[in-house]
Amino acid sequence: MTMARRLLVTLYARKYCGLCDHAKEVIEAVQAKVPFDLQEVDIDKPENKAWWRQYTYEVPVVHLNGQEIFRHRLQPQDLHDVLIKYQQQQQQQQPPVGTSKQ
Repeated sequence: MTMARRLLVTLYARKYCGLCDHAKEVIEAVQAKVPFDLQEVDIDKPENKAWWRQYTYEVPVVHLNGQEIFRHRLQPQDLHDVLIKYQQQQQQQQPPVGTSKQ
């Protein structure tokens, strides 16, 4: 049986960024309702130079399982809706319990 893929939300941000701080607050509020793993990437750290090149003027940027879903502004209901839709799509791709591939 295949398990549903765990949701991973990645926040690309930097210090001293008001929009980034707001995005993190939104993400944490939604996380209390819809479980997911949160990964934060500070694009200004030397080891994240590739992300800095890509997003230096674009933060905050939010990815869901490696795909960009938001940039700049983030609202709780919008994030919640995207996560629920993704979960529903994943469930539809799962074979029903008790079936096997032959």
